[in-house]
Amino acid sequence: MPDEMQSKILIIYIREHLNKFTVQDFRIAFILGIKNKLNNVNIQSYQNFNILYLENVMQAYNQYRFKIIQEAKNIPTPPPSEAKQKEIIKNIIIDFYKRFKTDCNIRFSLTSVSYDYLENLGLLNINKLVKKQYQLKAEKIIKKALILKKANLSISDKTSRVKLNHTLTNFSLLKLDYQTQINNKAKELLLYNFLLIQKTKKIEIKDLIEKAGKIDNSKN
Repeated sequence: MPDEMQSKILIIYIREHLNKFTVQDFRIAFILGIKNKLNNVNIQSYQNFNILYLENVMQAYNQYRFKIIQEAKNIPTPPPSEAKQKEIIKNIIIDFYKRFKTDCNIRFSLTSVSYDYLENLGLLNINKLVKKQYQLKAEKIIKKALILKKANLSISDKTSRVKLNHTLTNFSLLKLDYQTQINNKAKELLLYNFLLIQKTKKIEIKDLIEKAGKIDNSKN
């Protein structure tokens, strides 16, 4: 074991170079060493307990800890249950509506999912004719956005220009991508209109959702 002078030097070294480790880290490091869990470390060499020995132990421990953390990150996290997903969406909508009441122009990135959720609860009873009207309105918006995007592309960006040109002149050939954009935009417009109506009537979305949820549960 180190003498008094060596101990002082060790303490200074730990404070200056191994200060990222806690007392618990040092304890765990030596326990792992005793159990031969650390690579390239002979934990029994107490007669050589010096700065180099301590440095080797702690670096081996650091590598071991990093490996464990990486392995833990690779463990797939099970998706939330359907009930939990609905609860998450509900809270997102309620939170957004609170902000929407003070600023109707704020953007919402989960409009499509939120629309589907409210529609499934029976809160968005929109007939086919109205949906068709909003689809046409959404198509005009998407088309205009694509045209503006094309105009802003640099001449050197050939691939993007060709792709956009194809989009603008051959809409029917892009089916899923283009139609999905239109569908999502239509849902966004319908959802914002719905929220605006509730705001005008001073109706709380939370109350509507909870009431509809109770009705939905009673049916099941």
